[in-house]
Amino acid sequence: ALQKGAHSAAETYSEAQLRSLQRKAAARGVRVVPEVDVPAHTLSWARGIPEVVVPCDYVADGAASASDSAALDPTSERTYEVVESVIDAVSDIFPDAHFHVGADEVRAECWDREPRLRAWAKQRGLGRGDARDLFAHFLERVLDIVARHKRRPVVWQDGLELATPAAAAALARHDAVVETWKCWSGSADRWARAALAKNLSVVDASCWYLDWPSPWRNYATKRFLDVWRDPRVLGGEAALWTEDVDGTSHECRAWPRAAAVADALWGGARPADVSYEA
Repeated sequence: ALQKGAHSAAETYSEAQLRSLQRKAAARGVRVVPEVDVPAHTLSWARGIPEVVVPCDYVADGAASASDSAALDPTSERTYEVVESVIDAVSDIFPDAHFHVGADEVRAECWDREPRLRAWAKQRGLGRGDARDLFAHFLERVLDIVARHKRRPVVWQDGLELATPAAAAALARHDAVVETWKCWSGSADRWARAALAKNLSVVDASCWYLDWPSPWRNYATKRFLDVWRDPRVLGGEAALWTEDVDGTSHECRAWPRAAAVADALWGGARPADVSYEA
């Protein structure tokens, strides 16, 4: 049913293709850490299983696309059945010990503007019944699902930012990894420190987004996190998102800038006046 959310039938991966990807990666010493991003970024889910998605029409300051606003319904048991079935299928293909569940960019206004959700949360004694309390409930349920599949969960920094004390405790209980990505106002450093204070591990992706139109030098010389030498900082990631990237441009977006990130991660921070031969 979720295939209905694809742009076309040709723009999906079959199970055989994913298993082939895993085999090729393993043969080359590459780990594949899958991500199923929930509860936000799920408009495509609504096209296949509409009953598990809150069809939010809130758009932040008129700047965000409507597709960023929809989020899974945290009050529906059907939601957790679908999420578990997806995690079960993906875990069966990718054996890595880590499983990324996203938890980024949840539009609080979407859930807060839905009276049914607030009433449900209050009836069950979930704090004030607002989006933060609903998110905590959702996150704890999903972390439990990941644990049942014997995987270590990974969340974007938003998962910690929006977490209630109970949800933060659940992240710690499940030995979660927090991935920082917000490349402004010291956000990545601040939330990396917050994660370590709760004895969570950290991966950094801030300022290493390959879809951004930044020159390679920015990627090679990016300042590492203040806490980079803490052994709980596991490394970094160069992410290539596809809002403005397709099959004709992904190679030139990825390379050579991904190589600059790899060089920085393997070789340590570079001075700002570094000089590379072409």
